[in-house]
Amino acid sequence: MSDVERRYLEALKSASDINRYRILSLLKDNPTLSLKSIARTLGWSRQMTYHHLERLMEKRLIQSREVGNLKIYSLTEYGRKILDVINGSKPTIIVEMGREEKKVRKTSSIVEMIVPTGIFLYSLLAGFLENKMLYPLGGLLIAIISWYVLRRIL
Repeated sequence: MSDVERRYLEALKSASDINRYRILSLLKDNPTLSLKSIARTLGWSRQMTYHHLERLMEKRLIQSREVGNLKIYSLTEYGRKILDVINGSKPTIIVEMGREEKKVRKTSSIVEMIVPTGIFLYSLLAGFLENKMLYPLGGLLIAIISWYVLRRIL
């Protein structure tokens, strides 16, 4: 597993914690909030809120800036993408290069077609060689299911 994939999975794991997810969702709806307002809105202590904010900042899902005496928190672009993945958008791998973030999307149309076709051809050949009429039908069914699953995953 590459370093980028490891960081991506760690960010997903951190954001999928119910408390941190609530903070991310709150910051998505209200782009700039202070520690006090986040704690008050969620009904938590400041210490608990600060703990979760620190974990989210470690994973670069949120950022903070000082305005006077207040520290204001907001989502990073990376945090928005991770939140979108958790909320059901198609996953994209986000590669961080210094301060730039680039989206890299796997093109998988070849895989989506080769795997189901291979399954069907194998079952067709096996049915022909063993003189079993239901093998190709079962192979076709498995090929359709695998195609559907691959479309959802990739």
